[in-house]
Amino acid sequence: MPASSISRLPDDVLWLIFTEFCLHCHGGYSQSWDERPLRPIRSRRKRHQASDDKSWYSIERQNLVSLSLTCKIFRDVAQPILYHEFALGCGSSWLSDLYTWEGRLVSFMRTLARRRDLARSVQVIYVHTLLIYEKDKKEQEENRTAIQEAAHSFGIDLPTVWEQRLSTISPDDSIDWPEVYPVFLGAYLNDKPDLTEKQKRRLDRAMNDGSKPALRWMNAEMVAMLITLTPNLQYLSLLGGPQWPSCGLPKSALQSLGVSTLPLKVLDLGVGASSIIELAPYLETLNLHQSFHIGWPITTKMPYMRTLRLTDVLISAGTLQGLLSACTGGLVAFEYEAFADEMRRAHGDSGPSISHFHAFEAIEYLKMHKNTLQTLHLDLSNLKEEIEKIPEGTNLKEFTTLQHIHINTALLFGFGPLSESFDDDQELIRFLPTSVVSLAICRNGSSSFTKKVLASLADGISKDQNVLPFLKWVGCSGEDMSSALKPLFEARSIEFSDRAWYLRELRPYLSASNESSRLEFPNWDSDDADDL
Repeated sequence: MPASSISRLPDDVLWLIFTEFCLHCHGGYSQSWDERPLRPIRSRRKRHQASDDKSWYSIERQNLVSLSLTCKIFRDVAQPILYHEFALGCGSSWLSDLYTWEGRLVSFMRTLARRRDLARSVQVIYVHTLLIYEKDKKEQEENRTAIQEAAHSFGIDLPTVWEQRLSTISPDDSIDWPEVYPVFLGAYLNDKPDLTEKQKRRLDRAMNDGSKPALRWMNAEMVAMLITLTPNLQYLSLLGGPQWPSCGLPKSALQSLGVSTLPLKVLDLGVGASSIIELAPYLETLNLHQSFHIGWPITTKMPYMRTLRLTDVLISAGTLQGLLSACTGGLVAFEYEAFADEMRRAHGDSGPSISHFHAFEAIEYLKMHKNTLQTLHLDLSNLKEEIEKIPEGTNLKEFTTLQHIHINTALLFGFGPLSESFDDDQELIRFLPTSVVSLAICRNGSSSFTKKVLASLADGISKDQNVLPFLKWVGCSGEDMSSALKPLFEARSIEFSDRAWYLRELRPYLSASNESSRLEFPNWDSDDADDL
């Protein structure tokens, strides 16, 4: 069909055609990837990406760019679709070496500040750390100008607003260099700051030397402004790394810009940002991945929260209880995979040790969701010897809607020598609710005893039709499990698999390397002990 003929098509038909190039419009960010039993599925975000090929994401976006430049009719339809998302490097596309990251965030923010109609179109934002990577002084000045231009579009005098924040600085916000953070807020945007020589020197060093805390502070402020510019944002994803301050996104950053509520429904966090959670009461899905500095407690309620997913994290019993209590509307899925303390340190986090919660505590706290919870994924495998067996009598019988369960054997039988001496092969039957449909078990101890317990489960089902009558699938990690157990379960019309997948293997979000943002202190001046 000639281009002239296509241009005469109704706008709604053009819209259907052009949305073929939009990941958001095709459900690429809402695609269900963890349906149970958990297993790999084809995902538009996890397609193959070779390093020497142009990123698949850029190719799709370029189609919309070209349509926007073809003619006014195409532009008016394609441009709002193009601005549905800003997700450079999403999924596997960041692996391309041909990406151009420099200046992309500033350019996007300037467009949104000038075109509020396009700003209202933005539904999805993914901030890869390469977007906020170390800047030279020219780029620093561009960022400084861009953030003030964006503020001006709202009628905000940003230097004055930052100065007003000085009276409410929290210890978390300033932890990276407490003496210099107030100087940054009070002077960095001021064209003629009234600073002592020592303050000037420190601010310059904070921006350009060592671990560059001021550069990280500025990155967080840029992202806060980006969020403020997008009033209809539904999905926000923030990759963690040393480009962020230790606190992630400061609590005062969004509030000082007049943001009282965010319309977010899905939030992926690889960095501390409780400030976002507290402003997002409509959240339905919260994904925390390697968020070493989460920034609890959360004081807001989340009545719409249905899926709470935490992978490679390490949190205390008190933090878990507070988080689950905040989900007041009834969780449908709670999915958790622990991160051992030594693994956290290997990822660059040198913060204080955290006392991890025990499985029986999680089960107790989850009882507030016992009438709504359908999926429980509780894997503490990485804690190894720290895993404490659940006390006698602790089980999931009260969870009447629970259908899909993923656990590790150490929760039931202990770890190491303890599991070898455990001989109660009915423990699993007593632990599981009648409603269970799928059961995945990651083995942490004795292979022989795990086989015995699962064989006992299959035997119990065959003898009594009231024992787990809805169970359709069982998975247990270890190829040695299949030959012995597969026939037993299949004889009861229950599928058996020798693989239990982990969330961290399959998740399509925050798929690039997520690192700790905890900051080393910059080199101190010889007179740093003196007052400013």
